[in-house]
Amino acid sequence: MVQGVDLSGNLSTIKKQMYIFAIWETEFPSPFKQFYDRLHDDPAWTVHTIESGHDVMLDNPQQVVEFLQEAAG
Repeated sequence: MVQGVDLSGNLSTIKKQMYIFAIWETEFPSPFKQFYDRLHDDPAWTVHTIESGHDVMLDNPQQVVEFLQEAAG
């Protein structure tokens, strides 16, 4: 969140764009909700939510596998 991503090349060659928003019960609002809000109605993106903390791979590894399979398919 502090340093931007430096991308090079043609982003239009990316066939599937996926954003996974981890929802976790906390008293602090997620700083990542802004990205979910921006992308969830964009037809160029597939957006998923998952009930998980920051370590989605540890909290719900099977769902991560399913997301990766979907992205690869």
